[in-house]
Amino acid sequence: MTQEAHAWSERSAFAGWDWARDHHDVLVVDPRGTVVEDFRIDDTGEGWQRARQRLSPYPGLALAIETSSGAVVERLLEAGFAVFPVNPKAAKRYRERKAPSGTKTDRVDAWSLADALRLDGHTWRPLKPDDPLTVELASPVSRPDGPDRATQRADLPAPGGAAGILSHRPEGL
Repeated sequence: MTQEAHAWSERSAFAGWDWARDHHDVLVVDPRGTVVEDFRIDDTGEGWQRARQRLSPYPGLALAIETSSGAVVERLLEAGFAVFPVNPKAAKRYRERKAPSGTKTDRVDAWSLADALRLDGHTWRPLKPDDPLTVELASPVSRPDGPDRATQRADLPAPGGAAGILSHRPEGL
């Protein structure tokens, strides 16, 4: 057994996180697949605090979610969870495995993600938090002489840039 597979077999819990704009359903299963946590939080500071409290008994928790980016993923990574993104098509297949009738609820989605992670997650790759320098470089940079490039409208010239060139164009263009 590889070191990674051995470490996976020692995990005590696996979570599925079904996210939405205003609330999130969270379900945790143990290594046998028994549901040990099942709750919904509002997407508020209080809700996130409640989630951290409910999940605190599971250090190093592996968590599956049907996205690989966004504010929810960033918060989960910042909280120290091992976040495993699941492709929406794969998530649909995992859901069908749990609810062949086609029943789709937030709870079933969270449960199917948690159980899929428990069974198949040893072959998945977790997301890595962005390096602080990468985050800094990716954020829009404000310029003291005008708008930053990230928000500059394409139909308006940049200060001191294309305005000078365009002011010398021939008539009729």
